[in-house]
Parts: sequence; C-alpha cells; structure tokens
Amino acid sequence: MSDAPEPGFKSVDRRRFKADGEPKSDPGPGPAEEDAASGLKGETFERHPGSEPQPPEVTFGTLCLSLHTQALFHMGLLRSPEGEVPPPNIPLARYTIDILHMLREKTRNNLSGDEGELLNGLLYELQMRYVSVTGKK
Repeated sequence: MSDAPEPGFKSVDRRRFKADGEPKSDPGPGPAEEDAASGLKGETFERHPGSEPQPPEVTFGTLCLSLHTQALFHMGLLRSPEGEVPPPNIPLARYTIDILHMLREKTRNNLSGDEGELLNGLLYELQMRYVSVTGKK
C-alpha cells in the first residue's frame, strides 16, 4: 500500500464569516487567489496591455457567482465601482437569493458535485448575511 493521498476532491471553506456571523480572523486565500494557483480560467477578467478586459467564460459557476455578488451589493455589503456603499435594497437582495433557490430546484440532480456544492455554499452564505442585515430569524 502506498502512503500517497488519493487524487480527488478537495473542499476549502472560503467563507469570510463564522456560523455566528462574526468575521473570521484569517479567512485564507480568496477564490481569485486559489483559482489562479490552481490554473482555473474564466473566474476573473483578463487584462492585456492596450485592450479592454475580457469577460469571464460563461459557466454555471460564473452565473451563480454573479448572482451572489448582486445579492451582496443589494444588501449594501459591497462598494460600487466608484467606492461608495449603496443603501441596502433588501427586496431586491431577497429576489436575487430567490433566483438562486429556483436555480437549485430546477437543476436538482443535474449538477456536478462541484457545481452543487458551490450553489449550496453561496446560498448558505447569502442567507446568513441576509439574516444579519435584516435582523430576521
């Protein structure tokens, strides 16, 4: 028997908040840093000298991440490109989270393990943040 680890799936907790809503002291590398290290393409805009940034490859993951970012923005948790923090638009944040729920239901049993885990993780994070922003239990 070899002591070498079997190749396979690696799970990394990328959430920046603990289960109780408190920020983690060291959340580790973000998705962009890990994707760059692993050689994944399409998760960030690529900039070439003298050209416009290229949009990421269209995948189920980029769709989910785009909706995740929109929900965070609507909750007032992200800055605009101008550096301003927008006022929260909770109904629009809830609507965006509901879109992700609908995607999960409509794609049940049709996603790869990574896609399903990504979608579930994003929904969990958004739900926890929604509760912390709105104070609902």
